[in-house]
Amino acid sequence: KNKVKFKRILIQQNLQANESRFNVVLKARQLGVSTYYLLKYLDLAAFSDNKTIAILSHDRESLRKLFKIIRYAYKMMDPMVQPVVDRGGGSQYRLYFPENNSEIYCTLEAVSDAVSHLHISEMALMDNAERVWTSIDSVPVNTGRISIETTARGFNHFYDFWINQSGYTKFFFPWFIDSEYKIETEKLAYTKDEKLLIKKA
Repeated sequence: KNKVKFKRILIQQNLQANESRFNVVLKARQLGVSTYYLLKYLDLAAFSDNKTIAILSHDRESLRKLFKIIRYAYKMMDPMVQPVVDRGGGSQYRLYFPENNSEIYCTLEAVSDAVSHLHISEMALMDNAERVWTSIDSVPVNTGRISIETTARGFNHFYDFWINQSGYTKFFFPWFIDSEYKIETEKLAYTKDEKLLIKKA
């Protein structure tokens, strides 16, 4: 809850160095993947011409939280470079920059726009897979960019998407690669199942 200047952590640096136009990230929670894409796309909308960027969320509460990050980052920009937004701040979940004709918004489905950049947050949590495919269809195949990030949720439409050859660059960030998930404990005796899991990992 402290105000800090954004500095990419290792996972975010990995994404930046290895992304293609179409990316899918399977991840543990709280690794900074959503924040990376939200700030990257805010930067793009604020300082590039004619971009329409949609952030797809699985429910209204998450939509509100995602846009809160975008709005806060915009608010904290240095006034010397902060671009003007339409209507004194934009609509509830949208920032439109009239000087460069670009916008970024959070939505439950992107259907009415030709979207240059689409980010899908928590795809595996979306009960209505049709909203995902409809939104993906709004992105031009030859010029658009799509990023997807999610935690796993069993065998569902995202599982099918992940295991099939989708043409997306795949990233997998399990929980144990992040030091925040680790705690110091005394040496414990592993169970048979835990030993098997360690061997597989």
